[in-house]
Amino acid sequence: MLTTPFIEQDWARWHDGLAALERDWFAPALAALQNGELASVDITLCGDTSSVTLHATRGDLRKFWRRRALASLFE
Repeated sequence: MLTTPFIEQDWARWHDGLAALERDWFAPALAALQNGELASVDITLCGDTSSVTLHATRGDLRKFWRRRALASLFE
C-alpha cells in the first residue's frame, strides 16, 4: 500500500495510503485495545533489510508520557 508511492516518490498518494491504514487498521485496533476487546496489539514494520515488531498492551496506553531511550524502541 505504501511501497509503490514511496518508490515513485508520490508523497500525496503515500500520505493517502497512510491515512487509509490509520482509518482502517490502526484506529480500530487502538479503540479495541482501549475498551478491552484486545489484550495487546503487535505491529511488524518491514524494511528492505530488517524488520521490527512493536508490541502494545492496554497498560502501555497509560505510559505515553514516559520518556524512553530511542534504542529501547528497537528491542
